[in-house]
Amino acid sequence: MGKVAGQRVTFGASARVGAIAASLAAAAALLLPNAALASTTTEIGSAQGTIDCTETGLTGFNSVQVTSSGDTYAVPAGGTLITSWTVQAGDDTGPVGLEVWQPSTTLTYTLVASTPVETLTANSVTTFPTSINVEAGDLIGLRVDAPAVCEAPTLNTDGTPNFAYSVGFSYGATPAPGGTALMSVFAGFQLDISASVEVTVNPPPPPPTPTSAVQCKHGGWQGLTDSQGTLFKNQGDCVSFVATQGTNLAAG
Repeated sequence: MGKVAGQRVTFGASARVGAIAASLAAAAALLLPNAALASTTTEIGSAQGTIDCTETGLTGFNSVQVTSSGDTYAVPAGGTLITSWTVQAGDDTGPVGLEVWQPSTTLTYTLVASTPVETLTANSVTTFPTSINVEAGDLIGLRVDAPAVCEAPTLNTDGTPNFAYSVGFSYGATPAPGGTALMSVFAGFQLDISASVEVTVNPPPPPPTPTSAVQCKHGGWQGLTDSQGTLFKNQGDCVSFVATQGTNLAAG
């Protein structure tokens, strides 16, 4: 039994059954897979290399962007999958490949995954599809098996080196996934590698459902919904929903 605007209201069995059914339907909707998830794509890294590795003799090495400022090389929060990677080629064409690393201890990194190395098209930007599961904080790097553009110097506006960027290098074969590499770090450079990352976004939770008429008053109804997520039209609409234990849904 309840009371609305001074009038006694009796709730029969059918009303209670309706309220329970509405509640169960709302709960089922919340449990649907991916119902509250959305996916976006973001780019990390920078495929704008200018230094050809033949100038320094750097070949047959693994690398990772240890630190960066502006162009982040880290998988963002919610990142789940790398779907492609991109490099900029100069006169020399590699082959080169994408590496994904997870920081382990100081200067030591664990390989998450790597792609097969690819021969590039000279003086062009090339994108390769891939599918690598990643987590937030994973870092992308570049595998270079033969001479190719591998990095770019990072400069401040006055032309001095920007040491906020640093690259770790490790010579030898690419380790198997789960293997580690001890990196030698050089500051003032960023790798010639970028990647597209799928990011899962959790939307804000829906407005709550009222459980008492008091919540509907003084404008409270404007931030409340019925059991199906529909906003109330006015205060009376909200109070009616509470009084009928969810049987009278929002008018919308």
